[in-house]
Amino acid sequence: MQALCLLLLSACGSLVPATTPPQLEHTPGIPITITDERIITPDFTVDYPDGWRVVKTSIAGAPLEFVFASPDDEMVITLSTMGCAGESSTPVPESITGCAGDIYLVGESVSDNAALLREIVDAVVTSVTVVDA
Repeated sequence: MQALCLLLLSACGSLVPATTPPQLEHTPGIPITITDERIITPDFTVDYPDGWRVVKTSIAGAPLEFVFASPDDEMVITLSTMGCAGESSTPVPESITGCAGDIYLVGESVSDNAALLREIVDAVVTSVTVVDA
C-alpha cells in the first residue's frame, strides 16, 4: 500500500507547478464590498442614497471612483479619491460638489432640481467615514 501511495505521489508531482503562476502572484486592486446602501473599502465607507445604484467603479490599479445613479436616471453622483485638491478648474455647469477628506464628490442632474441634488450630495458627504490606519 505504501509503495502504491509513493508511486501515485511521484506521478502527481509534475502536475503541481514549480512556481506560482503570475495571475496568482499579482491580484490587482483592493478589496471592495458593495451592498445595497454602502461601499466599504479599506480606507473609507460611504452610504449612497436609498434606491440609487452603483453604475460604475474604477479599474484595478487606478484611484478609486464610483458613480451612483438615481432610480429615474435623472441624477448621478461621482465619488473620486483623487482628493479635493484635484477639483477640476473648469467645473461642469449645473454640478454640485462636496468634499470629505480626500474624497471628492460631483453631483449632476439633467433636470432642474439643484436643491434636491445639493441635499443628496451633502448627505453622501456626511456619510463618509474614513478608516484610521
